[in-house]
Amino acid sequence: MLRNSRFFILLIVFFTIPFYLQSQFLPGDIKPTTVKPRKSSDGLAGSGYAGLSLKAANTINQWGLDVGAQFGGMLSDRFGLGGAFYTLFTQNVRILPEQPYFLRLNYGGIEPRFVFKFGDFAVHTKLLIGLGFAGYSQNVNFDVLSDLDGDWIGISEPSVGLSYAVSENLWISFDAGWRITGGVDFKNITAEQLNGSFFTLTLKTFVF
Repeated sequence: MLRNSRFFILLIVFFTIPFYLQSQFLPGDIKPTTVKPRKSSDGLAGSGYAGLSLKAANTINQWGLDVGAQFGGMLSDRFGLGGAFYTLFTQNVRILPEQPYFLRLNYGGIEPRFVFKFGDFAVHTKLLIGLGFAGYSQNVNFDVLSDLDGDWIGISEPSVGLSYAVSENLWISFDAGWRITGGVDFKNITAEQLNGSFFTLTLKTFVF
């Protein structure tokens, strides 16, 4: 019950915050003299972005839901550099069959990207490179680590995606990729078991 409540609260926050941020760009919230009209065909160079993400990831042959945030800037019309951070939100990934040991995973790093924009659509490729902390808990409802030492792991996530401009400053994107980890060794879990496919839904706002 607690886990379901947290999930619905997460969805509400996920879909509310970006639209609140988007409202700050409406004429009533900023002075007209500061508004610089921008067409959907304009380039992205010099813009900054921030977004919230929901990521369904296949881990130890089970699907879990990661939540995260990303931010950065476009150094040119096609190349951007930023960072991203994620945490395994759902506490349903068992690290041992029939045993009450549930995976805990937090990770983040730098995230270069290439973007190819076509009007209101854009195709992009990204590569998250960073570090993560993996551990486990014996309680499904409370995020209290049973293994306080855990494991620091290396992580990379190449992905490709499609974005659509809902409005001038608000974009929605869908990505598919593959997680690659290294340095995992606890409770008989290996890096190969944490590797796997993932799908990400992101609401992102651009600031020009």
